[in-house]
Amino acid sequence: MRVRNLYPVFKSKFYKTMVGKTIGMNELEISLVAHRVMQNLDRDKSDFSESPDEDLIQAFKLKIEENDHLNPLEKLRKEVEMKKQKIDNYMSHYHPLMNISEGLLHKSVDEYGLKEKISAFHLTEIRESLHKGNVWETLKYTRLIIAKVQKHIDELANKELFLRIIEDLHLFAENLHRAEMEYAEAVHQRDMAELEHLYSKEQLGMILEEVLEMSDKIYSGHNQAKLNDYSIEGIMAEWQMKRTVPQ
Repeated sequence: MRVRNLYPVFKSKFYKTMVGKTIGMNELEISLVAHRVMQNLDRDKSDFSESPDEDLIQAFKLKIEENDHLNPLEKLRKEVEMKKQKIDNYMSHYHPLMNISEGLLHKSVDEYGLKEKISAFHLTEIRESLHKGNVWETLKYTRLIIAKVQKHIDELANKELFLRIIEDLHLFAENLHRAEMEYAEAVHQRDMAELEHLYSKEQLGMILEEVLEMSDKIYSGHNQAKLNDYSIEGIMAEWQMKRTVPQ
């Protein structure tokens, strides 16, 4: 059961309240406060037994559970970094191959009478693409280099080595294209998760606001201790103290 369907009026009804108290709080802080408030609600069930807002408490509990089971962003962000590093690694394989190709092309001009200009083999362009980290351009110039070498293969020095270079370029391009697709998918998964986390944070914050408002109505004026238990400032102060005091 989705909380957003169970209690759909939070966003419009309590937006101003949310801005007043939870704006500026990050996802961890809102989750921490929500968990502590839920613990207090379990402890203080009898105080809330006559409250007309049973749906609110249930929605709050379900939203906390939903928020806890979101895909962890840190894992997804690391996955993106790993996929990007994979691309960088594949692109680095090009440099020695381009250096070898350039040396062989000069030899082909000097010793084999190659008439085509070395600049026509797109070595400069692919090096620029590699420097920029542009996968699409690198794949484009890989295809052009392969086509150019194949066209002039009989005019080139060390034909066998050039044929192996072509095989390597085909493999590099295949690996690079696959790595780029994996990277794009990882970025998509991360972006979708970030949106989901943002939405969940906003929804949890809004429900938290109303729970705090409800507790304020119950305890205000006659139970300051419990009122403090449902205070964002009090919960955060307690958390900060626990972080600084050695266990």
